[in-house]
Amino acid sequence: MVKIHWNSLFVSPQHANDMLTYVQLRLQHALRSTCLLCLSSALSGSVWAQTPPVPTTGESTFRVFVRAVPSGFVTSTLVYEDNRWVLRATTQITAPLELETQLFEMTYDSDWKPQQLRISSTRNREIFNVDSNFGDDLVTNEVQIGSEVSNSEERIDAPSIVLP
Repeated sequence: MVKIHWNSLFVSPQHANDMLTYVQLRLQHALRSTCLLCLSSALSGSVWAQTPPVPTTGESTFRVFVRAVPSGFVTSTLVYEDNRWVLRATTQITAPLELETQLFEMTYDSDWKPQQLRISSTRNREIFNVDSNFGDDLVTNEVQIGSEVSNSEERIDAPSIVLP
């Protein structure tokens, strides 16, 4: 059997006022925290929902180092023309690689799906050319090294990105 002491249930008016103030402060704090959490969630959701920015077109030049020694330059240009992206680059690298690329040209459609790759270069004074055409999941290649030409086909993922 439980005994209830009526004196212990009685709260003085001052004590009741303090308790009410405490509860109000806790509720305000909880409400503020909830509002901040909702605002934070809403903002982070809108950030994820944004479309990615359009790449900036233009030219860039990079210095190439081999074993921490300056060895050459790569100059690349990105343009948007005829509803497609075209990445072009030239390369001049000296010893130990001896690579000069007169043309690197990678073409993508407007959704960045690869269409065509062309490379015309010399490596150690030997001609090196690549001509690749991309389909949905297939790339056909014609590679020339010196006087030898070879052809191949490879399966690829459709959303592949090809860089110089």
